[in-house]
Amino acid sequence: VTEHEFSHQGLVRTYFMYVSSLICQNTTGAVPLLVALHCYGGTAENELMKFAPVVGRLGFALISPEGYRRSWNARVCCGPASKRGLDDVGFIDGLVRQVALNFSILHTAIYVTGFSNGGFMTMELVSRGVPWIRGVAPTAGYQYDHGVSRQTPTVFLMHHSAADTFVRFGGCCNDRGSDCCCDISERSSKCVGVPDEFLYWLEVNQCAASGVARRLAKQPAFFQAMEEPLLCLSGENCSVATTLCVHKNVYHKAWSRKFVAARDVVEYFAVDACAFHGGRWQPLSSTCECRIPGRGMYCREYTVPRFPELPPVTLTRAKPFPKNASGWLLHGALVVTLLALGALGWKFGCQSPSYCVGVCPKEVKKPFSPTE
Repeated sequence: VTEHEFSHQGLVRTYFMYVSSLICQNTTGAVPLLVALHCYGGTAENELMKFAPVVGRLGFALISPEGYRRSWNARVCCGPASKRGLDDVGFIDGLVRQVALNFSILHTAIYVTGFSNGGFMTMELVSRGVPWIRGVAPTAGYQYDHGVSRQTPTVFLMHHSAADTFVRFGGCCNDRGSDCCCDISERSSKCVGVPDEFLYWLEVNQCAASGVARRLAKQPAFFQAMEEPLLCLSGENCSVATTLCVHKNVYHKAWSRKFVAARDVVEYFAVDACAFHGGRWQPLSSTCECRIPGRGMYCREYTVPRFPELPPVTLTRAKPFPKNASGWLLHGALVVTLLALGALGWKFGCQSPSYCVGVCPKEVKKPFSPTE
């Protein structure tokens, strides 16, 4: 694991990169890249730890950038980055372009995954038309106001819990009892639940109109009544892989440090990268069998990437607290509450943010030892 710096719009930002020894021995071919985005209150290092043991075995390079004060500006979410109106799309876009130039990255196999605020940021990249994205895997966070989305088929794997109360399965609405954390409901221009978001991607990815996945996604009550701890639906005859995985009794904070489906996410992308470059995936060995040997793990040699420019957009800051008396009282009460929670967390040995919005004064970093 190596730590690097990248400057964007006058801010020096940090990112972590992991490349396994297996990839270093692969001197002839280019390798896919996974970009992992942390939640609000999380860290790049923690997000990297979720995927590092997996990406090494499957031949992916991995980078995890650090959000501004542990947050991303994904329009509706969240924290200091959103309030400051930072261009996080431009930051991540510039970072990936630099990494793709300096390392043997297979630039037609770049994928993004993110948790919570990172999930919103993942989908914001797609919504803004970032040209290098081959596939995305948002987890417990998604962007349904699709902006200037390029409407281009994109490999899509979504994980969400039906029990999530911070980014609700039924959407972040302004209605009482159906709002989400971090003022997401107030900033959203509309309210779209997870099944409808999945239906949107079934349409974009040109999946069969009569498929089972499409039929079940039109019945939100089906997910609430499911008995299985995990149910995954995949679109039929899609132009690219399109899947929704619904977890039954998993709460939002459960994925802040460990994601049980990390291997499934990376392998989902690996299967796509293999097939897209003319290989045949071998599930027993989790390897890509190439028609022409000697061209790398994913059947392609490195070429200098030539990405189109990112479409321009006007950024706006998030709405501040109202400046009337009641607004200032609410703001003061929130600050006192967070300070009190932080003090309690320190006293009782809190080591991770509660629901991944940093209320603990210090986060204990676990040492990482690659398994391969």
